[in-house]
Amino acid sequence: IAKPEIFTQRLFPRYVSLGSLIYIRLMFALLCLAVTTSSILGEGVTLNPPYLPASKLRKNPIRLKGIKLLFPCTSWCWNLLGISFAFSAYTAWRLGNGETVSPLILRTSLMLWEMAAPFTLLVAAVTKYALWPMQLKKSPNHVFKTTRALLQHNANVVMAVCEVGLLGGLPVKMGHISLAVLFGVAYVFFTWSIMYQWTPGKGP
Repeated sequence: IAKPEIFTQRLFPRYVSLGSLIYIRLMFALLCLAVTTSSILGEGVTLNPPYLPASKLRKNPIRLKGIKLLFPCTSWCWNLLGISFAFSAYTAWRLGNGETVSPLILRTSLMLWEMAAPFTLLVAAVTKYALWPMQLKKSPNHVFKTTRALLQHNANVVMAVCEVGLLGGLPVKMGHISLAVLFGVAYVFFTWSIMYQWTPGKGP
């Protein structure tokens, strides 16, 4: 149940005021928005994904530019985290002003966080222990060393840990863990639906 007080509580109320909590969450949301916007408007990147030896996928470089930079799972998780912080900041602000927040907004705010937090850790773990070592074998200067990639694979964890351990301590209820699974399933279906858009004319 998404109770109003979970959005305004502070783990260390002596040091973190409600206003500071709202401000920091808003800054996190704006950072996510800024990185996404700069990525879309930037020059783009060319990815050379690592393939398993038995993979039947075509080993083509993937050019991502503009809106296509929103296609990777990392971008999905990064934007979800930003939206989650925006909702939790808005909810805390409304409650701090003594206003009544609809149960729909409360539930949405909590559900967004319960999807964003687990996937933040997943993205960081996969990048550190799987993708980063594979790319290092190819070249010491790889795409994961760009500013955008470092932010999306490291700053996301810093923001999530700050929320859990220093700010409001938003919960992830075990009874709601299926939300993260459904988010992952939605992304799988999304990638299937755009399988011919990664490298047009060449196919998966």
